[in-house]
Amino acid sequence: MAETVKLDTKGLACPMPIIKISKAIKEIAAGDRLEVRADDPAFETDVTAWCKKLGHTLVECRTEGTDLVAVIEKQ
Repeated sequence: MAETVKLDTKGLACPMPIIKISKAIKEIAAGDRLEVRADDPAFETDVTAWCKKLGHTLVECRTEGTDLVAVIEKQ
């Protein structure tokens, strides 16, 4: 069964959330998901481009209050 790992990058500005995601994605297996919480206004654009470039699936990107939450599936 696929696992979902949570990563909080709130308070970090670009490019730190993407750097943290890059490190965390290496620690999970293909098919597992990484749920990332951020508050950087550029996060949605950055994570979308990062997933496209590296071939991971951006399952969802939603807003929860002042947070942006992205769910990435490792390919």
